[in-house]
Amino acid sequence: MSKPSIIKTKILPTLIALIFLFGAVLQLIIPLLGKETSAREIKRDIVRRDRDEHPDLQFVWEIQYEYFDSKGDRHTGAYDQNGNATGSNVHAPRSVFYLTFLPNWKVVNSNAGTGNIMAGLVSLGAGILILYATFNKGGKKKKSKKRAKQKVQPQSANYPNQHPAQRSYQYPGNYANRLNNPNQAVTKQWQCPRCNKINQGNFCNNCGFPNPDQSSGHFA
Repeated sequence: MSKPSIIKTKILPTLIALIFLFGAVLQLIIPLLGKETSAREIKRDIVRRDRDEHPDLQFVWEIQYEYFDSKGDRHTGAYDQNGNATGSNVHAPRSVFYLTFLPNWKVVNSNAGTGNIMAGLVSLGAGILILYATFNKGGKKKKSKKRAKQKVQPQSANYPNQHPAQRSYQYPGNYANRLNNPNQAVTKQWQCPRCNKINQGNFCNNCGFPNPDQSSGHFA
């Protein structure tokens, strides 16, 4: 498998799945291990301007805010928000999620998008499905290749002796020579009248009885 193929079929889907799983962590784990509290704006500044954007979104405002944890300790944070020149369409975050054992680690909940249980379950399911489809596809290909190899088996040089329908048949000792040299004279087989053994040549291999054709002066 070439490198571009590996990137498209393995690496890229895996990265997408990890993004979904990370989103699920933010939506599910933080609300379970943390708390939500209100935030208040304390300062705002324009940090840059993008003239290609709509006039209402050309200016990037840095909104600084503060919040208090359950123990009453004060914490601050900042995040960027696009708005107009006057800043009338930007505002401080409505609330903040913070971890109870690490209050400084917070997630701004400016649009009520963090801590949504349903969104977390959807992200978790999407990440798991993408990972399963990505790596299960490779397993199916390996199984199909293995089955194809089992169905198509190379034929050996002594194919007649290996064929299932002919395994019970005992070929003459010179059968391979007859296949390789079709023009060679074929030795006639005869049945011994004494022991009923099938033989070739002038004498029975079992009891030594002479070939009856000898009486006619013909030797096989």
